[in-house]
Amino acid sequence: MEERESPVHPGPPAFIESQHWNAEAMRLFTAIDIPAAWLRAADAAAAELTRRAEPGLRMSAPGNTHLTVRFLGEVEDDDVPALVAALAQLRATPCELRLSAAGTFGSAARTRVVWLGVDGDQSCLDRLVGALDTVLAEAGLEPDQSAWRPHLTLARVRDRTGAEERRALAELVGTLPAPAGEPFVADCLALYRSHRGSGPAHYELLTSVRFG
Repeated sequence: MEERESPVHPGPPAFIESQHWNAEAMRLFTAIDIPAAWLRAADAAAAELTRRAEPGLRMSAPGNTHLTVRFLGEVEDDDVPALVAALAQLRATPCELRLSAAGTFGSAARTRVVWLGVDGDQSCLDRLVGALDTVLAEAGLEPDQSAWRPHLTLARVRDRTGAEERRALAELVGTLPAPAGEPFVADCLALYRSHRGSGPAHYELLTSVRFG
């Protein structure tokens, strides 16, 4: 059997204490790290998009691409240990995933995000999200009621971009070549803190939990 690449940041299952904690809230999200081949596919799609699209896109930083599962928003510093303890109780099974065609969020005239799709064992992913929502609720976090569409974000459309430019972008995205990248089995969920500043966001791994 052909050996498949592992995700770039599989992460240990132990809690990693941040060096920058303070009394302020942390901006947190959970995500599945992706293998190097998927990162290359996302970078190739982003490069093609940059080459062919009109100005007005804010591209994701190379190497920052991941499969976000739940965005948690601002979480108080004192609540993070309980969150980490709750995530340690997560029970899920590994899910086989594969890349799919690029797409956009928003109607054509209101296109706001460009992404690569992620398909695979949808029932496995549904069970993962359900189990995650349960442990998040046990940690005192409000469950996310929004529908989850697995994707890798390539770019966001700047606010100043007009409707015609957004329509043209949506049409362009439909012509992007199918992404390369072998399927891989996701067997780990990571909790990240997002550090935002004047440049690209920096993501700090706080903890991770393996499935199975």
